[in-house]
Amino acid sequence: MAHLLLILALFTGAAHATDGTLPSSTDEASTHGPATETVHWAGTLAVLGNKKIPLLGKVEFRTDTHVIATATRSGDIGWTVTQNTCSVSFSKTMGAEVTLDNEAPSSMPSNTFDWDVDSDGNWSANWKSGWDDSDHDNDGHPGISFNVKAPFCGGSLYMGSAADQSATGRPTNERVVEGPFKIWVEQRILGTRGRCLNLMTRDESQWMAGRFAFVEVPSDASCDSIEPKIWPDPMSRPE
Repeated sequence: MAHLLLILALFTGAAHATDGTLPSSTDEASTHGPATETVHWAGTLAVLGNKKIPLLGKVEFRTDTHVIATATRSGDIGWTVTQNTCSVSFSKTMGAEVTLDNEAPSSMPSNTFDWDVDSDGNWSANWKSGWDDSDHDNDGHPGISFNVKAPFCGGSLYMGSAADQSATGRPTNERVVEGPFKIWVEQRILGTRGRCLNLMTRDESQWMAGRFAFVEVPSDASCDSIEPKIWPDPMSRPE
């Protein structure tokens, strides 16, 4: 039941500069305008929070969202990023397990937003994400379906979601960029399968926080082609 977050991602390679610049897979200088760089990323957003589970009370959870993205920079500062979700995994807590059907992550709407880079090489971004009441995963139910397995209270949740997110970070020698983020998320219960879930769940909003990390990947990388070891763990070096 943890919120699914949509953001950035990508693979390690050459050492990355610490002045806010990245190695590019395309760098086309033009006499008619600023040079344009395009890079491809794979990354992980790890969200830490807590959730009320029916009959279990408040439990802590971690959600990891893996994404791939294309980032384009025109000029000296900032990147425009379009990202797509590859997978979402939820920690199993106190016997409660939440999963998505395999097709669900790819059905989530893509996001396009800007990363600003200041003169000191600090990155910052603010963006919105989520999905409406439409049947995005094509399973005959509104929103996106979450499968819930918990002692005495299982079934499915059909949910809509809207989120406001902000992040800051800096490039490192091993990663394109990493840092903390925070998110305000609003979840809407559009329907349920299971009497207990129907009685015990409701719409809710909450702040959550976590960390993200991106690495560069080849331009032909896809969700299926990226090896598990490539996805960075944002929590391996928490601040």
